[in-house]
Amino acid sequence: MEVPERLISAIKSGKVVLFLGAGANYHGKLSNGGAIPLANSLSRLLCNRFDIPESDNLTDVAELIEATYSRKELNRYVVELLTGAVASNAFNLISTFKWNSIYTTNYDLLVESAYKKPHAIQNLKVYHTSDESIDLGENDVPLYKLHGCISKADSIEGKLIITPDDYAEFRKYRARLFNRLADQLYDKPFLYLGYGRQDPNFRTILAEVHDQMRGDIPEGFALFPGKTEHHDKVWNGKNVTLLDIDVDEFLEYLNNELSDRDYSQKLEFKFPISKQYEAITLTDIPEILTYFSLPIYQYGDKLNPFKFYKGSEANWIDLHNKVDAERDLYNEIMLELLEDSISINTNTQVTSYCLIAEAGAGKSTLLRRMAFDLSNDFEQLVFWYKGERRINLDIIQKIFKETNKRIFIFVDRASKFIGNLDTIRRDSNALSIPLTIVMADRANEWNYYSSRSYTFTNSWTMGKLSDTEIGKIINKLEDFDCLGNLKDLTEEQRLVKFKEYSDRQLLVALREATEGKDFDELILEEYESIPNTNAQRAYLHICCLHAFGKGIRTSTLARSLETPLSKLYDFLAPLEGLIDFKDDVYTARHAIVSQIVFFSLPESLRIDLLTQLIERLDLGFLSDKHIFRSLMNNDELIYNLGDINIRRRLFEALKEANPSDAYIEQHEARMEIRSVNEGGSLERAERLLKSALKGTRNALSVRHTTGTLYNKRASLSSGFEKRAYLSKAVSEFDDLTKKSFDNDYAWVSLIESRIDFSACLENREAQLSELARAEADYQRALESCGTTAFLLRAKGKLEAALGHGEDARDFFIRAISGVAPPAALFANYIRWELRHKNIEAARSASRKAIELYKSNSELQVLMAKSLILGEDWNLSDVVSLLIDAQRTSANYYKLEAHYWHGVALWESERFTDAMSQFEICRDIASKLNRADVKNIRYISGMNKGIPKEYTGSLVMNSPTAAWIICNPGAVKVYIRQKDIISGFDSMKISIGFNRLGPIAINSREISTFSFDEVV
Repeated sequence: MEVPERLISAIKSGKVVLFLGAGANYHGKLSNGGAIPLANSLSRLLCNRFDIPESDNLTDVAELIEATYSRKELNRYVVELLTGAVASNAFNLISTFKWNSIYTTNYDLLVESAYKKPHAIQNLKVYHTSDESIDLGENDVPLYKLHGCISKADSIEGKLIITPDDYAEFRKYRARLFNRLADQLYDKPFLYLGYGRQDPNFRTILAEVHDQMRGDIPEGFALFPGKTEHHDKVWNGKNVTLLDIDVDEFLEYLNNELSDRDYSQKLEFKFPISKQYEAITLTDIPEILTYFSLPIYQYGDKLNPFKFYKGSEANWIDLHNKVDAERDLYNEIMLELLEDSISINTNTQVTSYCLIAEAGAGKSTLLRRMAFDLSNDFEQLVFWYKGERRINLDIIQKIFKETNKRIFIFVDRASKFIGNLDTIRRDSNALSIPLTIVMADRANEWNYYSSRSYTFTNSWTMGKLSDTEIGKIINKLEDFDCLGNLKDLTEEQRLVKFKEYSDRQLLVALREATEGKDFDELILEEYESIPNTNAQRAYLHICCLHAFGKGIRTSTLARSLETPLSKLYDFLAPLEGLIDFKDDVYTARHAIVSQIVFFSLPESLRIDLLTQLIERLDLGFLSDKHIFRSLMNNDELIYNLGDINIRRRLFEALKEANPSDAYIEQHEARMEIRSVNEGGSLERAERLLKSALKGTRNALSVRHTTGTLYNKRASLSSGFEKRAYLSKAVSEFDDLTKKSFDNDYAWVSLIESRIDFSACLENREAQLSELARAEADYQRALESCGTTAFLLRAKGKLEAALGHGEDARDFFIRAISGVAPPAALFANYIRWELRHKNIEAARSASRKAIELYKSNSELQVLMAKSLILGEDWNLSDVVSLLIDAQRTSANYYKLEAHYWHGVALWESERFTDAMSQFEICRDIASKLNRADVKNIRYISGMNKGIPKEYTGSLVMNSPTAAWIICNPGAVKVYIRQKDIISGFDSMKISIGFNRLGPIAINSREISTFSFDEVV
């Protein structure tokens, strides 16, 4: 029979997905020379071997053997029977064709054997269960063993699907393998060889896909010797073409038809390639391109400056056309890179550089610009790391061996790969391979993923836009006709207007300056203007995951939207210009945009959307596994997601999606501990940690969280109970340092717990003895880990406990002097300076911190606080900070932002507006479980050193409450009974503020308040 040309063409292109049923091995032989049995033959062989009544029903026979003998006996026979089986010569030709992927329900190892033949043109990677990570290179083909394998028959991952119970529960271990099969049925041509038409699982999947796509599925092909017109009619309705030919005949026919096929690994560039890459052997390039892309513009790329200026990632074609404005740091960094390039044999073979900035500041564009120019203008060997696979040292060695040139690797969002990069850096240095790694990252991510201080050849932080940079940006906007609202202004007016927004992220400044509206408003207008509900749903799904820094795969998006892949384009077409698509992953133009859209949703809709997406993730794919971890690990976004019940729903969804991952319980426990003032339960945290310890075999990170739980319990206790909890924390962390001596977090926790424990001891001698142990721990930590930012903070706290204030300050300052110091260290230092009345130092540190962490609500509040507590501050500056904090924070820091907003308005004599802010404070405080909301934290006028004097007229006095009209202001303020002067309706008062609002204080009592208490 003639095989359709369209099938041959699809096979030649490598697009076909191959499905192998039992009939595919029809011409193969067992080790004893017998035929490889089909299901009914295997059933009869089992009956004969175990002496049970003959039957052709394999599942029933297998169930009886398992019940009468044992599963082990059943497995042993099947394994012995199929071990050593040999495929026909024709079957072995399978490995000479390029397949998209291979699925099989066969237990044997014939496919694996075929790919061990020297003629195999792809590398076979075998997957048995849903939990295995899919990591495929350019020339890899996956084999999914849906029904188990004789090589792992007695294990969970390779369990043979053979009894009725096996079929009923197979999805527990291989559900995602079948999901992948279903995904690929949507948009890939399928070829069924030896397809068992009675296979209930595959028939169900085919029916489901056919139903969802309303018959609009890609064409499939099935070998069906002896087919009839009736068979054609049935299967044509499912868009499956039947071929009247058996497997061996087909493969031999295909071999002859494609005899001139050339599968040698060649890379045909359809665009100019710089000569420095030409020395690399063509056979190595496909492997190289699984790790890296080359900074070369392609003729097929489209230039779209409008999309770039609205926040999309710069493509190489954008950089070729110079749509980006030169940044001040460009020349300084490029000079260092070019110095590296002129000498291969230097004392330091490997150099590394780091560029840190807030999200939206333009660091990724600057990094790409330097990679592009270094490659195209200076002809250096530059590779842009994709971040999909761990870099293999072998590939670095190959490149250097073939080129004998310095290798430049550029890595964005580098902190996530820092372990791999550090290993490559160290090993390359040992092998004298000249390598330069140029990294960039957001400050907050660098500190989350990079747990220790790394030494760089040099590092830079991008701050506010300079006047020079603003001028260059405006010129670029004019060159590409993207000035928007700036178009009709003079050059000087444009500069002035743009500078109004220059303290914001570059992304935000570009939009606000050219469109004349608040950035959040612009983004939400874009969302609301999407023309139909389906497109809006698709955009929300994309923004939901991108808000957590991750894109969504095409098949995951289609499943989540419950639409076939063939119809997905209809959902996405109206989103042109709003979304980006790269490497089968969709994102919004920028994570900042996604966060605005996602967090504009009500809390209940946010969590509904997230849980729906979590259900659709396929954790076998590395990209989906990274999404899963981001949802589990991203503390900041988790706490802003909603109240404690919303957060718990997130963790329940994560546990349901991956019940075997005990670390989810650890992260949930961390959330409960941190949320204790918002309804979090320490008892619940303790139960979660006990379960996590069992599931992770006492993993060190889980034990660290257990120590943190003891510390939190101590902070809520007093006396003997407090000492007992701190003693447990010290013991836990001390043991951790012995098991993980190079873990600086364990050492920091131990030292700081000892300091807290010492403060609970009854005499100074005992305190000093405990502090001496903390000092000894610090010295051991330096030997084990070197100097890290958090160790410097711990040392600062130790010096403070010893009464060495200036030494403590020095260590706190050193802690925030490295590459992208963590926001928590800035916050610690700012509070220290405020507590010691060093307002200007606190302000200076706040400005530095905000440059790195513009959207960090804690730092925004602290900067506003440092302004208010000093003199000469501008209300608009303070309010701008606090409004940002109110928008981006949840619960405690939202309360803090509204509280200081109210204080700032009061001190500016906008009393009615201030009372509105305090009304919001009372609403937020009612949802928190904080005992300190009634503590007075600020007294009007204290920033000037003298409490401001008001007069108050008593308007209500009862045993339960008393109120006074405060002047100036004419607002009703609560007054404590003890502050009322008997017999007087009017009195002189001061105004203090707790988190619920203003309180009148008798002026005679004001001396009882200290600056230390209120800051």
